Formats: sequence, structure tokens, C-alpha cells
Amino acid sequence: MNTATIVQKTLRVPRREAPPGDAAAVALQFDAVLATAGFKAASDLLEHVSAMEPGAAIDLAVEVLEAVSAMVGDHVTHNPYFRTFPRGVPDTVEFWLSCLRDALIPMGHSGSALADEQLLAALGSGWIGLLALPTYGRPQHTFAELLAAHAELIPAVKDRVTVLHLGADLATETRSLYLALAGSTTPLGEDDLTLLARLAEACPEVEPAAIPVRENRSVVNAARVAAGQPLLGIDTVVDVLRLACQVSGGDPTLRTPTRFRALRRRERRALMAALDQVVADNEGKLGDVARHAGPFKRLGERLHPHEYPRHPHAQEVFAVARGERTVHGPAGRAELAFAAGTSRPRRRPWRSPPACWCVPWTGSCAPAPRPTPAPPCSTPPPRPSGRCPGGSCARCASTWPTARRRSAPGSSPPAPAAPGSPPTPARPCPSTSSRGSAT
Repeated sequence: MNTATIVQKTLRVPRREAPPGDAAAVALQFDAVLATAGFKAASDLLEHVSAMEPGAAIDLAVEVLEAVSAMVGDHVTHNPYFRTFPRGVPDTVEFWLSCLRDALIPMGHSGSALADEQLLAALGSGWIGLLALPTYGRPQHTFAELLAAHAELIPAVKDRVTVLHLGADLATETRSLYLALAGSTTPLGEDDLTLLARLAEACPEVEPAAIPVRENRSVVNAARVAAGQPLLGIDTVVDVLRLACQVSGGDPTLRTPTRFRALRRRERRALMAALDQVVADNEGKLGDVARHAGPFKRLGERLHPHEYPRHPHAQEVFAVARGERTVHGPAGRAELAFAAGTSRPRRRPWRSPPACWCVPWTGSCAPAPRPTPAPPCSTPPPRPSGRCPGGSCARCASTWPTARRRSAPGSSPPAPAAPGSPPTPARPCPSTSSRGSAT
């Protein structure tokens, strides 16, 4: 890993071993050139450069300045179309009309512009290719004129300074950057994924504590397979498929199909062992194979599963992919249970009665009264209407006020309610209701 990559990603300059010397003048010049690009060297970095031999200090300063120039885009010559960009950008319609007027000015009238009527008449005479206009897509100024127009913006840039610090040695900074990229919680860009692959190859013995993003995990494991190191964080069969895509130079995100290449024996052993371990730990992981049956079948043609009888669980993965075995995931198993009628809705559990009653005016708690069990109901089975047919026992008396009550033989009917008294609330009959209410 080179110094420029570390500087661009961490804003730290790796410490370099060099013969001691006096390079104070080189350090001052190095800091002055950094200031022209909006950067500043920290005091520890200046002390490190000034204590080096002048030749080594110049080499380090040149590498850092090249990295800084690439960070601000100074390594390329960019000439935007509009000279005062981002200012002075015209409206789209106004821009196209000016291009048309410049293209349709008659010969010998370069100092005059077409009126709207003349422009409409010229446009009505035939088709005009807008991309063929002489002023479209071609800057009308040189790069030197652009720099002259942007000279007024230089004072506004001087108040934005990025500080470069002195870091550890190159090997330590490389490991730190590798762990930071591997432990990223967001997917990396294409350039960062390429850098992560290079770092994983440079640090095969370093094991990140966690790799949250599965695409990053496949990049790291591909480098570990090449180095003969054990795989990290493989917990699904799809992780093994992503790893095979990365090893073959394909897309580990599985968005585009991958053309698997002929795998080496070491790579096949690693992939088969990973599949066997995942399925052996949890056979339900086979439910993910059906979603990627096509890629798994193509992968099986390269892995030759029949050559590995010691990995029977891995062979089940390709049996599911070929349709020789049917495995349902959690959603499929739930649908089958509902279709078979074996699932039952979960009932609300009973709540236990309180252990004590708090008396507010005394500030003490008294034991809760135990409910007295009612005598068993001796009435006949309930009618289809669900109303209590009896009234001869204490539990079934006055259950439904609107229902016709039947008194037991030899008993008197209940006394009518006094005028103005609240009506008796209706309660469900315990003998006819199979559902209870929580107390």
C-alpha cells in the first residue's frame, strides 16, 4: 500500500524511517505549497519532516503533494463550458436560442442578430440538428481565460483549510484503514471495494471483528480464500454464492448474472466446506436456495459436488436448486400450515387476580378476598340462541333481563325492580360461554 492512498483516505501521513538530518527548509517549503491547495501540515508532521535527511524529506513531500493534488482535482485540466461557472449559467431556452441565432446569422452580418420572425422562418424551412450547432459542446474560451476569471474566488478558498497529521508507520496505517473499510456499516463504492480487496490481500492475517455489509464480506473472504485463510462471517448459503461470484470476478451484489470460471481445487474445497457448515448448523437455511436456483445450478457445474462425499449437507443445496428436493422457507411453511388448518389463533392468556388490595386511607395492604366458587349449574344444555334456558340456580338467575325466565318448581318469581333504580346489567352465562373475560 502506498503513502498517497493512506493520505487520501485518512488525512494522515505515515511515519517514514529515514536517516536523521536537518530538513527545516524543506518542511517550510512543503507547508507553503500545501497552503496553496487549501491544506496545512500539523506541527507533528512538520517536526517529523524537518528531522529527516533532506533528500528523504523531499521524496516524502512530493508523494504527499501528489496525493493532495488528486484530492482537490488538480491532477486534471478541467475547462467548463461556462467561463464563470457556477455563476453565469443561462436558462435552457435562452441558451438554445442564442446558439440558434449564432448559427443562422447570414454571411456578412456577423455583427447583427436575427429577429424572432427571421429565426422562426429559418426554423420552419427544415430540420436542424442541435448537436451540430457550432457553439454547442465547445467551450468558447481557453483554460487561461478561465483561470483569470476565477482569480477573484481565490481569497474565499483560503479560509477552508484541511489539516494533515502525522500517523503511525505504513503497515499500521494500512491495517487501520483495512479494518475501517471492512467494518463499514454502509455499502462501499466501486473504488472503495477495489481498495478493500487490495487491503485484504495485503493483510491476510488480520481478522476484522465484524463485517456488517455482506458485499464487503465477500470481498474480504475472496482474498482470504486466495491466501488459504479461514472464512469469516459466513452464515447463509447466499453468502457462499456471493463469495463464488467475487472469486469469479462477477457481481457480489447478485444484481447481474455472473459467469463462473473454472475454480481451483482450493477454492472448491473452501466453498463446499462453507456450504456444508451453514446447512449443518441450520437446515432451514436451505429455504434461501429457491430464490437463487439458477446461479446455484451454474455454480454446481463448477464445484462438482459429487467429488466431496464428506460434505453431504452441501450436496443438499444443489439438490434443492435442481428441484430434486423441496424445502420451504418460513413464509412457505406458514402458508402450508394455514392451508392444512393446523394453525390456531393465539388466545389471550388469563390474568391472575391481584395478590392484595391497597387501602388508600390507611396506607396499608390487605390480602385480596378469594372468590367464592359458585355451585355447579344443573340446567339443561344451552339453546342455539346462546341464552340461558334456566334460572333455577344462583349462577343462571337474571343473566338475560330481556329473556323469559323460568322459576324453579315451588319458588316465587323475582320481585320487580323499584321505580327509579338502575337496571341490572346483563352478564354472560357461565354455562353457555366457552370464552372468559380477563379479571
